[in-house]
Parts: sequence; structure tokens; C-alpha cells
Amino acid sequence: MVTMYIVIMLPKRSHYAYTHRSLPLNKNQNYMSAKVSSFEKVKLGDYNYLFFLVAWNDYETSIKEEIDKNFEKFGENIGVEGLIVQAYDKNKWETGDQIIGKDWGDLNERIQNEQEPFLLIIDTDFATFSPKTDNWAIIWISDYFDDKNSIPQLFFALQKKLKSGEDLF
Repeated sequence: MVTMYIVIMLPKRSHYAYTHRSLPLNKNQNYMSAKVSSFEKVKLGDYNYLFFLVAWNDYETSIKEEIDKNFEKFGENIGVEGLIVQAYDKNKWETGDQIIGKDWGDLNERIQNEQEPFLLIIDTDFATFSPKTDNWAIIWISDYFDDKNSIPQLFFALQKKLKSGEDLF
């Protein structure tokens, strides 16, 4: 795998946006992951799904460590079916606010109070995504707190559903 960093200078801003993409060495391997400064610019493009790892807690847990060990591999294994997205550490509060800023109805309180990362799955551009009208799923990683070793099984189950053509919603 080749790791490519793209530095983009933003007009009228005093900082840079950094985008990280894991690119395949072999043209027959197609997978992508992105580390971003903002979820607002993430577009569905040719993917079927966008997988957002939402994490704003500064404190690392064994669950977060297990996710970190398996998230890139998950992106590699799902190929072009989906794009996995996570925020840079310095931007996780801002991206968390972007998630909280959506109208989640009955889930607003849980989303605001969740301390462990969670996985948001959507099938539209993030900027236009509305929980009230669009398809979405949330996987609460905190549900796996008692058995962090089941996190790789979770990613494998999602991968299997995608590869078999099952709808994730």
C-alpha cells in the first residue's frame, strides 16, 4: 500500500486541510479511506455507503484501540462498496459537532452523551444528509464494551453483508 498525503491550502483561512488516502499498490485493488478535517465535504460519489467513525473523546480505551487496529483493514476489505471516514484527532470535536448538529429526534441525547466511538453509515453526501429523511444506521461501539474482541467480528459481518449485496439499512 502506498500512503499519499495531499496538502491543500484553503483560501481566506490561516490553516491547511490535510487529507489522507490509502491507495492500493495494485490497480486491481480498489479501496479508500479518508482522514478529514470536516465531514461536511465528504461525498458519496461512486460508493454505495459512507462509514463515519465518530469519536470525540480524548481518552483512549481498549475499544478505541481495537477499532484503530481493524478500521483500515475493514476499508481495504470492502473495496469500492464504501468509503471509511474518520476525523483527524485535532478535528474530532468539530466533526462531532457536525454529527450532533443533525436532527436525530429521539437519539439526540444519546448521541450527545456517547463517550465511546460509534459508526454512522449513510448512503448520501454528508452535507445534505438528514436523519429524518435519508437512510442511515448507527452501530454503538459501546455495546461491545464487555467483549472488545468482537469488534473484528463486527467489521467482518458488515464486510460479508456488503460483498453479498445485502442492504445495510
